[in-house]
Amino acid sequence: MEEEKAKTATAGTGTSTGAMNAPAGNAPQAGYAPANAATSQPAALPEGQPQFTKLRLPHRDELEMFGIVIQLHGSNHVKILCEDGKERGCRIPGKMKKKTWLRERDVVIIRLWSFQPTKADVVWRFIGMQVENLKRRGYLKNLPI
Repeated sequence: MEEEKAKTATAGTGTSTGAMNAPAGNAPQAGYAPANAATSQPAALPEGQPQFTKLRLPHRDELEMFGIVIQLHGSNHVKILCEDGKERGCRIPGKMKKKTWLRERDVVIIRLWSFQPTKADVVWRFIGMQVENLKRRGYLKNLPI
């Protein structure tokens, strides 16, 4: 009886069922790369060559522009200094409300309301390196950063 169980467990492959799931030796599995492999490190750029990053820019035809958060009013309202020099009361839409947290001095893109241009919605928030990149490219000349 025990011999029959041993024969069925090792039938076909010559290994036990527990050993079939384990990797054979040190051979890597398909789609697996160890953490310390040379391929896990990003390739270094040559010195002096600019690094190009894709940034979201305001769509002027859709009444979008850059702005800086001046004051948080609570809930989903903020006061923003826009690149045209006006301060506007802006709303954080529900899509961004819980996912994107705003702080004072954050650079954002706002979309003006077509029926009331003194108010706007916050569309996008930039983080540190993105702001530096925008400054370097000259997009934030009209903002006091």
